[in-house]
Amino acid sequence: MFARFEEIEGFIVKGFAVKSGGRADIPAQWDILEQELEKLNLRPKITYGVCVSMGDEGLHYVAGLASNTVKGIHAPDQVLVSAGRYLVGVVEHGIEDIPASFEALLNVKGINFRHAPCFEKYHFYDEAEIHGIELWVPIA
Repeated sequence: MFARFEEIEGFIVKGFAVKSGGRADIPAQWDILEQELEKLNLRPKITYGVCVSMGDEGLHYVAGLASNTVKGIHAPDQVLVSAGRYLVGVVEHGIEDIPASFEALLNVKGINFRHAPCFEKYHFYDEAEIHGIELWVPIA
């Protein structure tokens, strides 16, 4: 997996959340987001999947768009993506490779992780095809 370091300013992702759910609940949130985008005839170049928390209470995950790109969309949930440094990995084999890619990033030696949401960044360059997926893990 190709990885790099990035530093970003914080931003808000607005979209649709799984709260106290599991991984199996995530695709339904993406379906809702896609329906909202279709109603408005919008095709964003970038979307985000933000993992707010994962624990005994379940998964808290938001599928959405950067708030500065959301105009007229009904998106009831939001999460702050923290400013700071990130370890960024490129997912090489599609959505099904995301869990293994996250695991690989979390096992990079010599990295101090910080407590903040991790996120997926999906790049689209045409109608509906995902061109690339990046995983962003907050580091100190």
